[in-house]
Amino acid sequence: ASTTVALLDWPHLNDAWDFSKPAEQINQLLAFKADKINEKLEACRSSKEIGQSLEALVHIKASDETFDLLQQHLDDLSELFIVSVVQIERGSSEVSVRHAPGVRCPRSWRWVSELHDTEHWGPVSERDRQVHDALFGVPS
Repeated sequence: ASTTVALLDWPHLNDAWDFSKPAEQINQLLAFKADKINEKLEACRSSKEIGQSLEALVHIKASDETFDLLQQHLDDLSELFIVSVVQIERGSSEVSVRHAPGVRCPRSWRWVSELHDTEHWGPVSERDRQVHDALFGVPS
């Protein structure tokens, strides 16, 4: 005997699909960017120290709870804040912005310490070199 869809129980949500905590953390980081970083970036743009946010190094001093959140997402902060470098340290709340040191990657426009030669793209950042090698099957 077949059962109609209307009489079936609702499916149970898989706990692995619950991304509410990471989503809340990302929202907190985006709010931090809006409240603490954007104004500093705009001041650097106005003074012509940087032209766009990808030219920036952001240095953040943060208290314990904020520092812990930043530390937990350190590898993703430059992507999230759309800058080249993010440095963090524990301390009283302070954000400073300056031009990132190094050279600009012609592919990603991020400022990095050095460029690495690739066969198809020429000199690029280490991150872009890894993408190049994966795309073109270059052995590690």
